[in-house]
Amino acid sequence: INDISARKKMEEELQRLATTDTLTGILNRRQFFVLGEQEVERSRRYGRSLALLIYDIDHFKKVNDTFGHIVLQELAKIVHAQLRKNDIEGRVGGEEFGILLPETSISEAVVLAERIREVIESFAINIGETSLHITASFGVTGVEEADVSLDSVYKRADSALYEAKNAGRNRVGRK
Repeated sequence: INDISARKKMEEELQRLATTDTLTGILNRRQFFVLGEQEVERSRRYGRSLALLIYDIDHFKKVNDTFGHIVLQELAKIVHAQLRKNDIEGRVGGEEFGILLPETSISEAVVLAERIREVIESFAINIGETSLHITASFGVTGVEEADVSLDSVYKRADSALYEAKNAGRNRVGRK
């Protein structure tokens, strides 16, 4: 009998590396979209609500140039603490994050986005002697009857995000 525990451990580690953003510890873009497509299909099949929330840090270039990636790590922790176990979160771009909210209406998702926005706004990230305050903008939408993939839902949420940014940032946009 061969001991395969080391091999199993290596396989698990490779799986984790293939699906997880190494900086934040949440899902990477690829895995977020894989699970997202499954959730859209489930939502359509069973007629259940599904909301998508995307957000990013306002004026991130200035923040990143000064403080580096610790801001993204702290942001991921702050947001994760606000979510349920069945919510799906991922880093979908440089400073852009997505959250899929199964069994959640768009109005419930807007309430959650606003709560997360307020938590981020009030949180101080302590980096050495500096206490950094950031804000984030959000785009929220729900799966609609015409949606056949996550791509169309994502585009709508992204449009809502940019409307929030154009309206002055630190806001929640909805489509």
